[in-house]
Amino acid sequence: SIRSECRNYENSPILDEEFQDKFGLLESEVLVLLEEAGLIHLLPQIRQWYNGYRIGSCAKIYNPWSLLSCMAKQGALAPYWVNTSDNAMIKHLIAQGTDELKSDLEELLRGGTIEKTLEEGIVFSQLEQNPNTIWSLLLYSGYVALDHTPAYGLSSRLKIPNFEIRELYRGMIRDWFIATLQEYKYKLLLSSLAQGDIETFSQIFKEFLLSSVSVFDVPADASERIYHAFVLGMLIGFQDRYEIKSNRESGLGRYDVLLIPKNLADLGIVMEFKKVGRFEQTTLELAVISALKQMEERLYAQELFDRGVRRIILIGFAFEGKEVLIRSKSA
Repeated sequence: SIRSECRNYENSPILDEEFQDKFGLLESEVLVLLEEAGLIHLLPQIRQWYNGYRIGSCAKIYNPWSLLSCMAKQGALAPYWVNTSDNAMIKHLIAQGTDELKSDLEELLRGGTIEKTLEEGIVFSQLEQNPNTIWSLLLYSGYVALDHTPAYGLSSRLKIPNFEIRELYRGMIRDWFIATLQEYKYKLLLSSLAQGDIETFSQIFKEFLLSSVSVFDVPADASERIYHAFVLGMLIGFQDRYEIKSNRESGLGRYDVLLIPKNLADLGIVMEFKKVGRFEQTTLELAVISALKQMEERLYAQELFDRGVRRIILIGFAFEGKEVLIRSKSA
């Protein structure tokens, strides 16, 4: 009513500086809490798990819920905050997102940053049409963080803030793949790849691609990047056994995906993707031969040799819509 005692609101969002030290715990406050709890020795790990947010120009903001939950569990590191909801809307927006959104998420999961123009207001009906609105929502919700002091209307760098959020994305992607294909088949897919059994891997991968339309929509004119993101998502289950690198220089060019085994006696893997479009004068067979030839001629396996890996396989993928042809050879 006109006599309300609560009126004339003024918002102070996370891009402003007025209350920038009030949205979470500062490192000075975290040091006091950990000292009193006898957990100060865990500070380096706690930084990696729960730090990483920036409000205005104030960096090193900790998630208070996660930190206090960790302390209540005597220092057990776990994704406490991301387990407080089912993240259903976030999962839906990413799953139904554009080729570019999935490629951006791939870059973030590699530890990189992306540049986006942020919007102060979010219209929920526009979330699926406007990619910038999605990134603004992810920022305001804590699923990405600012990498520098922001400004409205200008391009801002975004990153995944910490281990807790990275584990959320990895778990989300892993759940999508397991839901699409039975868990035992997903494990067989990865184990056959690690063993170099490309015939088995190829059979399951084709089934995987065909049955994943509800997760990764693959239009006829999809760019190569969407297949790239699809394969990287599949490889989430390899994070304990392999260092997974993407679009990096090795030899005389840039490979698509490189899997460096943490145990150097295991198989090293190089992957190259080719897409056959409607207007291209080629076939899946010719495209996959081209992928293998490119990996050999440009010495993409050189980084694996330099690391001391001696068992190496080159795998070429040729995609056309929901069809794929896979061939391999030893390096």
